Amino acid sequence: MTSTAVPCLLAVLLGAAGCNTIFGLGATEQEPVDPMPDAPPDGPSPRVGLSYLVGATKVPATMPASPERAAIAGDPQVKVGPLHGALTEASYFPDNGGEVEVPPSLFGSPWRLAYTPPGDVTHEVQWNPAVGAGQLVVPIFGRLARVAAPAGSGYQITLNPGRSFSAGRVFTTGIWLEVFTGAKAFGTPVDVNLATATPRSGPPGAPEMAARDLVLLVDYGGSSCRVITGSADFEARELSTAGLTPVSPTWSAPSTQITIGYEELEDLSVPTRLAEVLGTRSTAQTARRNVYGRTASVEMPAFTELYNDVPAPMMVPLADCPFAAGDTEPFVDPLALAGFPAVVLSYTANLRQLPGSGTSLLSSIATVTRTPQAVSFDVPIPTAPIMLGALDLGNVDGQQLPAGGFVELSFGLDRTPATSTLHHVEVRLHRISGSQLVTERVYLIAAATRPAVTFDTTILQPGSTYVFSLHTFRGRPGAATYDFSTSSFPQSTATVYTRTFVTP
Repeated sequence: MTSTAVPCLLAVLLGAAGCNTIFGLGATEQEPVDPMPDAPPDGPSPRVGLSYLVGATKVPATMPASPERAAIAGDPQVKVGPLHGALTEASYFPDNGGEVEVPPSLFGSPWRLAYTPPGDVTHEVQWNPAVGAGQLVVPIFGRLARVAAPAGSGYQITLNPGRSFSAGRVFTTGIWLEVFTGAKAFGTPVDVNLATATPRSGPPGAPEMAARDLVLLVDYGGSSCRVITGSADFEARELSTAGLTPVSPTWSAPSTQITIGYEELEDLSVPTRLAEVLGTRSTAQTARRNVYGRTASVEMPAFTELYNDVPAPMMVPLADCPFAAGDTEPFVDPLALAGFPAVVLSYTANLRQLPGSGTSLLSSIATVTRTPQAVSFDVPIPTAPIMLGALDLGNVDGQQLPAGGFVELSFGLDRTPATSTLHHVEVRLHRISGSQLVTERVYLIAAATRPAVTFDTTILQPGSTYVFSLHTFRGRPGAATYDFSTSSFPQSTATVYTRTFVTP
């Protein structure tokens, strides 16, 4: 009897196809061998959140709705990479309000994520969230679904009773607009062209009748304070392609006052504190004001726009008064805005103008609070030493930055975490073009005792002059765990401009 065991064993050892032919069974398909039969299949890559944070209004648009996250429209051009390495494109998904897929290899040490919101410059966050954590937001006020105003459309407002205007303005809610209408003779209609008005936040759009958006006409006056002296309001009407829609609201002028107070005596001396931090960059050109108004939301980040070139909340200013304790002048607080929270923006600013170009660099410290009698500037101010690699940006303008790759920008704080509250830091890169500042990139980091940003010099244009603005923030308590979606009051921020530097 002939055995087949040896030929089969030999066939296996020699890598032959198998013993089926020898056994007379014919050829069969051989199953692949799994070298790791117990290994789990590859899972999806981790994701971090990148969303709009939408501060909309209820219907009618006379009070805020709770903020909601939504995916960013279009392509936010997301890139990710190691802290000292190149950025590569990353996939953005509209799932769960907007998410970015991140290679697992980046987690465990600091890394970079860059994104470009619609109509804005590139933002770069430098962080180290845990897998499954990390939430970035782009604040936007007003609903996302918007309808553009037809060409030439808007309102022609004839007041009942008639009056003259010294500094008229129209504000709208739902879609937040501010339209300057200026001085008007007695009885002259106020024309408001909504087709040419740009929303204060978000993409183009106009108030809608279906959403019952609010339209508010006010006039400003006063002596030491700039205050609303009267108002008229109506719900948005259907806009016409044939021109301005006539409306005749009733003018009202009931006045009130509030008292401004400070939490501690040192809060009254904050202008001196800012000047001491600036040192030789401080000037005698200062501004100090308290602004009482109605804000779009207290559940949103407060510093989303500028008021007199100082960071400020989305608000309708009611009374703008000198920086001091005491009563404001009488002002009108329109009943139509009663559903929106009242806040005080208190700030001091210090203006430096660059020799030659005349470029204005406005350093400041500002706070927004819901308690007018307890204004507090509880945020550290960026201070020296301010170092960009070996360059000291605290003392000398016009130093040349050596060509190279990555360099660290670091700075100090005038107060420690034990004596002040810091939640996150922003650094903004500006190129000086003529007399104008052109913001080119925004860097975001969580709080640190000595903040530092890793700066890629290859993004700079050759033969150009640049300056940084350094920003500290209180008001995002989740930033410590890299969640920037929640806000708390009071909110404060300090802005300090560095000395300039030039590229070869």
